[in-house]
Amino acid sequence: YEAVADKGTEPCNVAIWGMDNPDKVKGWHADEKHSWRYYFDMSRWPQIFSGNNLRAVPTMGLGLGALALEGRDDRAGEWLDRAVQSAQTYLAIHEPDGSYDEGLSYVNYACMTLFGFLEAYDRLKGDVNWLEYANFKGINNYIAAMQAGRQYKEDVPDIVNFRDARGPTTVAVNSWLARHTEDPLAQYNAEHFSHCSYYADFLWYSPDLPSAPPSSSLKNVRLDLDWIVSRSGWGDEDAVLAFRSGKPANHEHADRNSFIYKAYGERLLTDQFGASYEYTQPHWLLRQTEAHNAALVDGKGHQYVDGSEGTNAGKAVAEIRKYVDQDDVVWWVSDATHGYQLVNPNVALVRRSMMFLKPDWLIILDECESQNEPVRLALRFFPDDRDHHASLSPSRNAFLIRRPRASLRGWLRSSAAIGVRKGVLDLPEEYGHFPFIEVESNLAQQIEIVSILHAERDTDAGPSVGVAISGDAQGWKIELPDQTVFVGQQEGLPAFWLL
Repeated sequence: YEAVADKGTEPCNVAIWGMDNPDKVKGWHADEKHSWRYYFDMSRWPQIFSGNNLRAVPTMGLGLGALALEGRDDRAGEWLDRAVQSAQTYLAIHEPDGSYDEGLSYVNYACMTLFGFLEAYDRLKGDVNWLEYANFKGINNYIAAMQAGRQYKEDVPDIVNFRDARGPTTVAVNSWLARHTEDPLAQYNAEHFSHCSYYADFLWYSPDLPSAPPSSSLKNVRLDLDWIVSRSGWGDEDAVLAFRSGKPANHEHADRNSFIYKAYGERLLTDQFGASYEYTQPHWLLRQTEAHNAALVDGKGHQYVDGSEGTNAGKAVAEIRKYVDQDDVVWWVSDATHGYQLVNPNVALVRRSMMFLKPDWLIILDECESQNEPVRLALRFFPDDRDHHASLSPSRNAFLIRRPRASLRGWLRSSAAIGVRKGVLDLPEEYGHFPFIEVESNLAQQIEIVSILHAERDTDAGPSVGVAISGDAQGWKIELPDQTVFVGQQEGLPAFWLL
């Protein structure tokens, strides 16, 4: 018991005390005797960790230790009180709708550990209603909304991998939620959107609980995070479009106004996996704007951390200014000017507006304005190429991206002359191969680029469908094979109309 108390529980207690009292902590540092992979300035880590998933881990250790040591150590009561308060503090980090700003992998890590303490506390004490401290049914919705079919060549759920998120939630997390929320969606998440990697996956799963798939209302979701996820369904070949606006947070990337598009089982436009946690490594580049389906102004992205403290939150903010949900037609406007101005004060506007005509048409309007000197606006489009099976073909005002099971055709028009080229991130081969299409304008003070993207199931289906794009002072007219879309201005913001 002395080892559990002094080598296990008390260090967890000190860690949480530091998170709760960062102004009284001299600063954390790595143990010089420990093999430590990363070398950061850790002086603000008590403050940084207080509001993210790494609060949950020592909370579990502290809480389980306190429960085990009751009646054996005089400190157990104080430890248990701190663990309960810390658990409630972590749960309050979730947005009102249950979403979580570090992404799906990190809510899984937090809940996978924290729920161990909550389960033990419920069985031994049972005097805290944890459901009062977070929207647990909203967490179920969040988990379902962040799904993206199955991983290519692996029978594992794929996810919307914003930030450093890489994999799905565990059976344990969803099983705990299923028992405590009595929500059939949580059971469905455990059965269909989970994987096994934790001992509690086998202990907490209850096969007899009612199960129900996500409701149709979750097909179009604007999260409190200002992330948008829109889909045609939850099948392996259904389309999923995920858009990243919103505020900074731990484990973020420089990805404001970027998006992921998956259709027919292929990540036709993807967020990269495997970005370095350490700024001294070459693949720290995968965290930057230039490695995302986003915009560059004069070759630069928006503000991001320098990495000296790790992957903590930057300062760049984007905001959804308008969101219209019409079931199979969804569109929105997101302003990311703030983050670009932090890098280049000459920037007056960086804004992206998108329409999703489910399941296979995307219409994008990118706008850029400068204060004084003219600028160049560049857009990048990255397919998944982890298997080296993506091919990219630029042409005049168009491009084609091919994956083994689907392709993405792009048509482009601009208020300024543009060039279209194929590029690849400058990274050593050991970190992966990251080709992209780049669309770059000539110098101008006001630039609009319209991108029309079409997903096709069969990459050998024959000639491309016809698309006509014309623009004037009133806006842009896009003639698709089955309908016509007009993109103009309404009350000072872009708007989309089906004609």
